[in-house]
Amino acid sequence: MSVIRSSALSNGVKVITKHLDWPTVALGVHLRSGSSFETQETNGTAHFIEHMLFKGTATQSYSQLVETVENMGAHMNAYTTRDHTMYSARCLPGDTEQVTGILSDIVQHPLFDSNLVENERSTIVAEGESVASVAEETLYDVVHAHVFSDHPLGMTVLGPKANIQGMTRDKLVSFSENHCDPRSLTLLAAGDVDHDKLCELAEASFQQPSPSSARRVVSPAHFHAGSSRVARVVKSGTPIPPMPVSHVAITFAGVPPQDAEYGAVSALSPLLSLPSTMSGARELLLGFRVHNVTYANNGFISIYCAVPTAKVDDLLKQVGSAVKSLTVAPDLARTLVDSAKVDFHVRTGAYTFVTGLSSAYTLFGDEVIGSPGCMDPLVRAIERADQAALSSRIKQMAEPEQVQITVMDDVSEEQFSRLDGEVYGAVGFGGVRSVGGPDLRDIMLG
Repeated sequence: MSVIRSSALSNGVKVITKHLDWPTVALGVHLRSGSSFETQETNGTAHFIEHMLFKGTATQSYSQLVETVENMGAHMNAYTTRDHTMYSARCLPGDTEQVTGILSDIVQHPLFDSNLVENERSTIVAEGESVASVAEETLYDVVHAHVFSDHPLGMTVLGPKANIQGMTRDKLVSFSENHCDPRSLTLLAAGDVDHDKLCELAEASFQQPSPSSARRVVSPAHFHAGSSRVARVVKSGTPIPPMPVSHVAITFAGVPPQDAEYGAVSALSPLLSLPSTMSGARELLLGFRVHNVTYANNGFISIYCAVPTAKVDDLLKQVGSAVKSLTVAPDLARTLVDSAKVDFHVRTGAYTFVTGLSSAYTLFGDEVIGSPGCMDPLVRAIERADQAALSSRIKQMAEPEQVQITVMDDVSEEQFSRLDGEVYGAVGFGGVRSVGGPDLRDIMLG
């Protein structure tokens, strides 16, 4: 049976391990540093740093780092979100000490070579343009901008193109020094790993926090309801379907993981995913997905739909009808929740089987550090959800002040140029513009 252990070290680092009878080890350094810790001026810096940390340190050049990792047969990766950055590795048990040393070195002593900063700038701009070409990604950047309009969570992870193009080594060093405090680090490991030995390694590898450094605290993020319609420019050369398509996000207020109603809110995701819940709406759809988005201090549940533009109003009415039916039929809701739990367990098992050890730390570490992506604790939270709490959350879904509806239409560059609404500077690198219109909540809930 796997055992989860957690320790807090004298240098402020938290170590969490899950021993598994596997012949390899997955390691991760979870750092509280994402776009929610940035300002408008520094937006995109945490993501830029993520790109740079594998480019060399004060003790190892980029080529030396690559050679060391390849000679071990190890694999390293990283990603940045709105509320954290993860630097991960997969290796053999005998290489755990060396890989831990590499992770601590790149996080604490990045070189930020000016020439490599210049080279990476174009890579990140290209990544931003690639993200902007994905409708669902762009739509949810708009959703964040509306739902968290007065909070850094509303900013994009990559930041605006101007910030990327203006990034310098000095800016990266300054941000890194202010945001790489050991008290913001969690070292995660899963597999054939010795917890006590890893604690010793972490104690020796990660420095003590600076006496002058202050632990970063992000203010609470509040959900903002509303309605908006925007247009996304489809670049020339990209085929536009003969039938106009709109991308719709119907977003409901969530709660942070520590909230007593987190299980009830999380149960809404598998509930809304069931074909029987949205049977009328699904007949209109070209695409459908339910997102359970969780951050350390807030979150939301959102239904994503791709639908012919002419059918947007019909879709909203069908979703509204489905939500209302749940609020007045508690027995139906209870039956659907039981089905949803079974469905969620099946999908969780498939997720665990497919992703395997490389994502093992996300299966348990997030329970302690309170970040999105966790599976084991999410299952337990859903199992604990009681009917009263769930019924309360369902009723809130039918309240206009708990809903944010965003519709994004795809338009040509020529059509986009004729619009005069507000441009979302960072979203889609400026390729999204407001087009106004009626309050869509009236259509859905009226």
